[in-house]
Amino acid sequence: MKYTADVQDLVFKTVSEMLQIQDSPDDVRARITLGSRLKADLGLDVFKTYQLLDKLEQEIAEIDISVEDADKAQTLEDIVTLVAKSRDHSK
Repeated sequence: MKYTADVQDLVFKTVSEMLQIQDSPDDVRARITLGSRLKADLGLDVFKTYQLLDKLEQEIAEIDISVEDADKAQTLEDIVTLVAKSRDHSK
């Protein structure tokens, strides 16, 4: 699936802020990838994953992601997909 760059950039920016990564955007992309696993690679447990989605919902007012969908997310690509699909459905 192809994602708009703005959704992907927002997800990466939000994750880097949550993890307090203060690198340049290029360095962040080297450390965090779409394949990064939420728990194993990034240390985001279920609660932190919900926090991430809440922050994204605040940034993009037109998205609404269900708890059921959030629970299925395993990677950052899953998060980007959820945000992109939710945004597309609201248009």
